[in-house]
Amino acid sequence: MYLLRGREVLEQEGENPQVVAEIRAGSLPADWTWAILAGLGEAVHLLEDRGVEVQALAEGSVFYTEEPVMVLFGRYLDFGTLETSLLACSARRAASRRPRRACASRPEPARLLLRSRRMHPAIAR
Repeated sequence: MYLLRGREVLEQEGENPQVVAEIRAGSLPADWTWAILAGLGEAVHLLEDRGVEVQALAEGSVFYTEEPVMVLFGRYLDFGTLETSLLACSARRAASRRPRRACASRPEPARLLLRSRRMHPAIAR
């Protein structure tokens, strides 16, 4: 809701500031010191034809907590409301690269929950 409210306020004020946004993991699951970047293609696809410049690590790159994996340059109203979708594209895929290690000691219901924790925006409700 805050993304939509922010858009509404900027539109009412006639503002569309040039911004730089960094996509990064603020934390990783317990005992993970690294993860693998995945889902970049879907994230880039969401940004197509929006006038946004994207700089990113390559798909399959190892990254660490608080390391920017993608930096976006553009007008806020052109991509600001996509924040949740962009995070979901890469968070779900990055977690899926390590499911055996992440779930090895968990019972089956926890495994299913982990897999569905970050839904792709096309199926999230």
